[in-house]
Amino acid sequence: MKHLKFILVVAALTLTTACSTLESWQANPKVQTAEQIALQVVESSALNAGIAAIDQYTSSGTLDGRAIAAGALNGAAAQLRTIEATPNASSQTAVASAVNAGTGVPQVGQAIAPTVSSAVQTAIQHGAAPDAAVETAAAALDQAAAKGGN
Repeated sequence: MKHLKFILVVAALTLTTACSTLESWQANPKVQTAEQIALQVVESSALNAGIAAIDQYTSSGTLDGRAIAAGALNGAAAQLRTIEATPNASSQTAVASAVNAGTGVPQVGQAIAPTVSSAVQTAIQHGAAPDAAVETAAAALDQAAAKGGN
């Protein structure tokens, strides 16, 4: 019984120290900066890919191509949000699939899915939470749609 009490005390102290270390690591400005940079890359990549897709789609000369492409980007953003808070948020394949499914326009999906999924994966690898990376990409696609739809 004495050994069990000793083991429990040591385990409690170890857990307390580990939690304290994790909190101080997360509070480190360098860690926050890395996450913020990673999310900015996702936003920039998704935004640029979305705008490029609109430009490419509208170059066909159709009158309402911008509106169609903007709607496709909004659909991709909405579909991306369905994988937030799921294990799929960290899957590059699931992100690409969500983007492709959400666009409803194969040309737009094929143009942006690789860039968006790669950017989300890179952000995750650099410390961003999967949900935050996916939401940042979705928000950037919404932003691209708003800029391109005008």
